[in-house]
Amino acid sequence: MSKKGIFEEMQKILTKLEETTPDVFASAIIRKDGLIVASAVPEEVNKRVFAAMAASALGASSRALKELKQGNLKRLLAEGEGGQMVLMEAGQLVLATLIRKDANLGLVFMNLEKVVDELKKYA
Repeated sequence: MSKKGIFEEMQKILTKLEETTPDVFASAIIRKDGLIVASAVPEEVNKRVFAAMAASALGASSRALKELKQGNLKRLLAEGEGGQMVLMEAGQLVLATLIRKDANLGLVFMNLEKVVDELKKYA
């Protein structure tokens, strides 16, 4: 599949995620170095900053868990006053999402895990 075809498939994955999981209001597939592969981010969110911060947070958290002998990072949940950021690795890719404040996290995590499994085909 061409790079354009992969990009289009990843955009479809993000669109489907936001359609099936209304509590997700921003999502991006990024590389671990912070470069954006695909995104579905509202205008008020700077997607480059979102991707860079997600990569940085994921890298630091992953190293911390390994250093503390807690195994590999499964997901990172950062909870703020206005909502949450959830990051999940998918091979060499990262699924970064912003979640509404009062979200049903069980449903969100279930749907994010499905997306991660799908992304691993491309990683």
